[in-house]
Amino acid sequence: MRPKLSIVIPVFNEELRIGIYFDPYASRIAKTGLDYEFLLVDDGSRDRTYEILNERAKKNKRIRVLTHAPNRGRGYSVREGVLAAEGEYVLETDIDNSYDVPEVEKFVKFLDTHPEYDMVIATREHAEAKVVVQQPRLRVFAGKAFHFIFHMFFGDQFSDVMAGFKLYRYEAVQVIFRHQYDNEFLGAAETVYAASKLGFKIKELPVTWQDDKNSKVRVLRATCRTLWGLFKIKIRSLQGHYRR
Repeated sequence: MRPKLSIVIPVFNEELRIGIYFDPYASRIAKTGLDYEFLLVDDGSRDRTYEILNERAKKNKRIRVLTHAPNRGRGYSVREGVLAAEGEYVLETDIDNSYDVPEVEKFVKFLDTHPEYDMVIATREHAEAKVVVQQPRLRVFAGKAFHFIFHMFFGDQFSDVMAGFKLYRYEAVQVIFRHQYDNEFLGAAETVYAASKLGFKIKELPVTWQDDKNSKVRVLRATCRTLWGLFKIKIRSLQGHYRR
């Protein structure tokens, strides 16, 4: 019998944070009463991440571990995980618990009660969104600059396409992620754009979230890659890659 919810988490060199972040998160998920599975995608880690995750999987049948090498990026890992998921709903999130379990329950409840929607995406820009720990100013500025450029390229339909917290119906995942090509962080935005172009109905919901002070994002390097990635999405769109 398929689970209600598949939770996909990409991981790279996280041996020190699995016990700090994932274990408590898994315990809180178990208390929700949801029928769930975890898909942890090891993105070519060079430390003991894969070994530690396998230890967790041996003790908990709800945990599945996928791996590949070499390191490919968040977009590649999320795509691998969601296409392997078996749940009625498929959640992509990160290991740092920026979005905690109450947000998961809220998103699941929304899809349960709104069958007309295919996916729900988090927005940190809504007036009702709450920030527990704010990002550094440079990252806040970079995020606003990115969304300004994204809206210039692709329109002003959604306020926060880069939030790494999105819930999909299984049937939507199987189509959307076969039209998602970016292997790095821009995959989060490309997924929303592809879903919209493919005709799926998307809902933004405000969330309570906190920044991870140990984030591995390097703003200047990520900015250059992101700008190039946006141009590639635009080219793919003109070539018809986001059509069924």
